[in-house]
Amino acid sequence: MKIVIVPPASGTSAMPAGPARFASSAGPSSPPGPKTPLPATVEIVHESLITNWPTLRRWLDESQEDSLFLEQLRQAARQWQAKNRDIGLLWGGDMVDELSRFQRRYRGELPDVVRAFSDEVFRRKAKSARRRRRLLAMAGVMSVLLLAAAGVALFVIHNSQLAAEQNAAAATQAQAEAQRRLQEVETKERERQHAEAAQKEAQKEVVTANTKVEMTNEELAQKNVELGAALEKAKEQKQRAESAQAAAERDERSAREAEERARLAQQQTEQLLKKERERADRLNAQLGQLVERLR
Repeated sequence: MKIVIVPPASGTSAMPAGPARFASSAGPSSPPGPKTPLPATVEIVHESLITNWPTLRRWLDESQEDSLFLEQLRQAARQWQAKNRDIGLLWGGDMVDELSRFQRRYRGELPDVVRAFSDEVFRRKAKSARRRRRLLAMAGVMSVLLLAAAGVALFVIHNSQLAAEQNAAAATQAQAEAQRRLQEVETKERERQHAEAAQKEAQKEVVTANTKVEMTNEELAQKNVELGAALEKAKEQKQRAESAQAAAERDERSAREAEERARLAQQQTEQLLKKERERADRLNAQLGQLVERLR
């Protein structure tokens, strides 16, 4: 029975001492000396050594696996060389890890094309790892920037909502002030109407007094005094009514202006809230797209 042995790793003895006897394919075997290299082909004298010597069994299994892997590596390297070193033919994934483990075990000489193929595989792996690290770093930076942008957007929206609430409170207060002034105008209008009614009543009294021309002088004088007082009172009431009407008109204009300012402030607040909501929606959409791309 002949077994092909791939040269072992450095630091490992070619064959430990034991009861087994080996013979080369060229003739009888002799115990190898300390500096005698392990022959490429050995013949096992008795097959029981394979089952009863675990270390030999492990050597044989590893030697067979390495031989198969080395042949696979040579074929891949030759194909890569024949295709003008096409990077699409380079190994990746688990094969790169297997190649790394093989190089740690194997101490023999490899052809130049196999070494070049292996070096290119490891170089591409290192380049891919560096690119992956750069992408992860860029993704982290973009995530931080997006989080910062989202925080700024939330801060702006919060301030906008706060300003909108303040504007709404101011509009409510202005509306309440307008209602109060309107009530004052209505009150003064009722006072003016009361003054007009008093003036009409005074005029009636004047007419009544004029009909009593034939009254005595004392009665006439008394009536004249009463009439003068009534006229003065009517004039005062008329002046108060006119003043009240002018003040009512001014208050009414002020109330209308305040109500218009409140309405404009409310419209501006609604427009600002609408813009900030649209901006927040755009930021959320961009953030969602970036998160989907990162996944």
